[in-house]
Amino acid sequence: MLRNPTIEEAIAALDRFEDYYTVEGGLVRDLRRECGVSHAGGAILTFNGIVREWSEDDRTEYMDFDKTVDAVAESIRKEIATVPGIIGARFYHRKGRLYAGEDITYLAILAEHRQEASPPPPTQSTG
Repeated sequence: MLRNPTIEEAIAALDRFEDYYTVEGGLVRDLRRECGVSHAGGAILTFNGIVREWSEDDRTEYMDFDKTVDAVAESIRKEIATVPGIIGARFYHRKGRLYAGEDITYLAILAEHRQEASPPPPTQSTG
């Protein structure tokens, strides 16, 4: 594909490449179009996860993900969509080899009110 392909060659090879997503260019646009915003007076919450380079003393050089991660992403999306006040949710997990610092997940939640889209505040310890 890197040798100046013809249009036909590029089209024939499209299934070899992962879909290109961004939070705004894919998930948020899809939420607005598919769910509508007429009842969403509160919020679109977005989250962008990245591959962590360090977990305590362990260094992550890269992570590999295959198509099986799609089922996990769909399960998470369905769970979020069951929360009262959530109008719609989109969750995308990238596949392939991902290196430290690269985007790994994109999440967008459309809610009737801000409080439904926001995670609860951490509980305060009193002792």
